[in-house]
Amino acid sequence: MSHMSQNQARETYTLTRDGQRPLRFTGTLLAENHGARTHGRDNTRYYTLAVYRTDAQRILIHWEYTSQWQGELSHSAMTTTRRLPEAVTALEAFDPTMWVVAYRPIIQRHGADSPSAKHYLPRQAQVEADISARYHAQVAALAAKLGVVDDLAAEDEEAIPDVYRPTAALWDLLRCYAPAEAAHRICVEADTPGEEAALTRVLSALAERARGQK
Repeated sequence: MSHMSQNQARETYTLTRDGQRPLRFTGTLLAENHGARTHGRDNTRYYTLAVYRTDAQRILIHWEYTSQWQGELSHSAMTTTRRLPEAVTALEAFDPTMWVVAYRPIIQRHGADSPSAKHYLPRQAQVEADISARYHAQVAALAAKLGVVDDLAAEDEEAIPDVYRPTAALWDLLRCYAPAEAAHRICVEADTPGEEAALTRVLSALAERARGQK
């Protein structure tokens, strides 16, 4: 469940990052999202995302990928930006499948055209689609908590609440799920179950508009 730091108390943090020594800084945790559980289910591959403001007034984004599968390592990375919208853009641009191993060694060992590969390719695609959908739901929830929105044309302003204006992460989520399921996932991550019905209507309108523009 994600949350905005209410008191925004300054603390000293030490964060891990692949291939480098840990980074220590003093600042404020603005928002974080833990992907260990979804709909009451424990996930064996998931992301923990966090956004900080450092004392130097930089926005720091930290990705932590956890895998409990044998032969698959956990990873972490970070980057900094000057503003919150740039931080959300970085989160949206990140490829959440880059660290997923799953069935890739089997596919590579036997060749993409082998019977074994043809058996495991759909499984690999499903693993990657699942973690990608969960990741984009986390990003959409973080953007809402941080108050980062995209502006629509004037005629759309009154139709969609600010926190649900379509970011890239939201479009990615709609490509993976029907509007009702996408709304449910966002509200679970944002801990706003009372808004699910309204958000479903909003996402249905967005999906319909997207189909009309094709």
